[in-house]
Amino acid sequence: MGRSTRVAHSARGVAGLHKVSSRLGAKDHLVPFRSAGGAYPAKHSTGARAPKVRSAAAVRGASTVAPALPAVLHKFNGVSDLDSDNVNGFALTPPDQGLCVGRDRSLPGAPKAVWEPVNSAARETTVNGTPLFADITLATLFQDPFAQGDVRCLYDQATQTFFFTEIGFPPGGPNSSLTNTTLDVTVLNKNGAAFYQFDTSFDRNFVSGSCLGDQPKVGFNNNALVVSTDQFCGSTLSDFQGALVMAISKPQLVAEAATVNDALFGPIALGNVPITGADPAIATGTGYLVNSFPFDEFGNNNAVADTLGLWKLRNTGFVTTGSGTPPTLFGRIIPSIGHVFPVPAASTGDGSVTNGITSEAFLNPDDSRLSGPVAVTRTSSGGIRLWTGAGHGDNHRQ
Repeated sequence: MGRSTRVAHSARGVAGLHKVSSRLGAKDHLVPFRSAGGAYPAKHSTGARAPKVRSAAAVRGASTVAPALPAVLHKFNGVSDLDSDNVNGFALTPPDQGLCVGRDRSLPGAPKAVWEPVNSAARETTVNGTPLFADITLATLFQDPFAQGDVRCLYDQATQTFFFTEIGFPPGGPNSSLTNTTLDVTVLNKNGAAFYQFDTSFDRNFVSGSCLGDQPKVGFNNNALVVSTDQFCGSTLSDFQGALVMAISKPQLVAEAATVNDALFGPIALGNVPITGADPAIATGTGYLVNSFPFDEFGNNNAVADTLGLWKLRNTGFVTTGSGTPPTLFGRIIPSIGHVFPVPAASTGDGSVTNGITSEAFLNPDDSRLSGPVAVTRTSSGGIRLWTGAGHGDNHRQ
C-alpha cells in the first residue's frame, strides 16, 4: 500500500492550466522501445518455463458474414507529427495515440468532447472536430516537464470523469539510466483538473528507483483505476522482471483528493514466466487483466501461441477505505485462439536517410502483446466475457 500527493489542481479544468514546456530534448524524449526480446533482450530466470503451445489451434467463433459498416457521422484530421512539433519545438515520431469521448463538465455547458493526446501533444475538440481550445503539450496536460509518452485516456461514464495516463519522471527528471519512472495521472471532471505521480520504478524486491516502468496499460472497475507497467531494470534496462500492477483509489481520484491511496502487486509471473503487457479490463465489478505470452523464459520470441494469462484483482475497495479484506491478485493460464508473433512488414522505403529519418524497407511491428483496451460484456446467464486483441507496436498492426 502507498499513496500519492496531488501535484497540482486547476478548478477551471485544462483551460486554467499552467503552461509547461517539455525539458526532454528531441533525441532523448522517448525511451527506445524495450521489448523483452529482439534488439533489447531481457534477462529471465533460467529456471522459468514458458507456457506450452499447441500447433494448429482451431479458431473458434469465426464469422463468415461481414456486418454492415456504420455510417460516418463526422470526420476530421487528428493530431499530426507537425501539430506536435509546433507546440513542442522539436520533431517526434511516432505519435502514439490515446482517444476518448465524453462530457467535459469542467467547461461551460458540459459539451461532448473528443480528447486526443499523442506523443507529445494533446487536443480537445467537439465531436465534429471544432477545437475547444489551443493544442497543448503533454508536459502541460500532465503538469510534468519530463512527460515521456505512451499516453492513454479513458472516459468513465459512471463518474463522468476523464482519466489520462502516461510515463513520467519525478521532479528533477530522468537519471542517467532512466530507472526512476512514474505513472502520471491527470483527472478531469466537474471538480476541475488534478495531477498525480505514482512511483513505477520498483523491482522484484520493491526497491524504488531500480526500473523503467514501460508502456502503462490502463482500465478501471468500480473501486480502482488499474494500471500495469512492464519493469525493465538495471543500469542498461536489460533485466526484464515482469509487469507491475497498480490499483489506485478511483473515488479519491474522482474527488481530486489531496492524497490518493494505491496498492502495488508484482512484478508478476505465470508459470515462472515474467508477464509482458498485462492489460486491465474496463468497467467491471471485479478487476480483470489479460496477457499474452510473446516471449519465452529466455526472452526469445514465441512464434506461435494459443494461451493467455487471466488475472482477477479482488477487494479493491480496501485501497480507499483501508478496512475489510486487503486486495489480492490471482492469475492462471487459459486456452485461446491461435495467434502468431508478427514478422516485419514490407514497405515502400528504400533505406535512404533524410533529415535523420530513414525510409524503411521493412516496418517493425514489434511483438504479440495484447494492445487492449479489454472490453467486458455479460451473458444472459450472468457470466462475463472479456474481449481484446493481440498485436502491439509503434506501427499498431493488429
